[in-house]
Amino acid sequence: MDKSDQSVERVKKDISRYIELPEEEWLLFKSHLNFLALQKGEFLHKAGNKTNRIYFTLKGCIRTYNLKDGKEKNYNFHFEDDWYAPYYSILTDKACSLNAQAIEDTELFYLTIQDLNQMYELGKNWQKLGRLLAEKVFIEKEKKEEQLRFNNPEEHYKLLLMEKPRFVNRVQQYHLASYLDISPETLSRIRNRLRNQ
Repeated sequence: MDKSDQSVERVKKDISRYIELPEEEWLLFKSHLNFLALQKGEFLHKAGNKTNRIYFTLKGCIRTYNLKDGKEKNYNFHFEDDWYAPYYSILTDKACSLNAQAIEDTELFYLTIQDLNQMYELGKNWQKLGRLLAEKVFIEKEKKEEQLRFNNPEEHYKLLLMEKPRFVNRVQQYHLASYLDISPETLSRIRNRLRNQ
């Protein structure tokens, strides 16, 4: 099995965590997958543009962010085996409010919402997948909002260390600070304090 076959199998394995996957339906889904490679710094999409694509990250990292008062505000990071979809743009057919940029050399598969809707027509199995993935996104969004609202920056950073170590190990400090809604200097003090405990 060559690398591309192994990569496609990763998508199949991930989908199989959510639904039973008849072979004929998998082959149809697989026929909709498109490969995309981005170099560090390249964009999947920019704020102000519409998009209809749903992504599965094979390698690398995508950050989503917007500009607030002229400063970049990081919203999330998507690593290997993560699904990413700019749902607002996809569901409303309006422009994205977020930029999506590779912060490492990145490889992805993508399919369009039209392709996914074709899979939904096959029955409840694929509708269940769509619902479960949307629920996962909603839960992560609500969890992050609660952590920012109810935890101080050090507590939020500790949660990242436990729950999302890839954020801490692979994201540059100034991007991570923006995600935590603190300055890089504050994050540096938190890290130093935790190292000295």
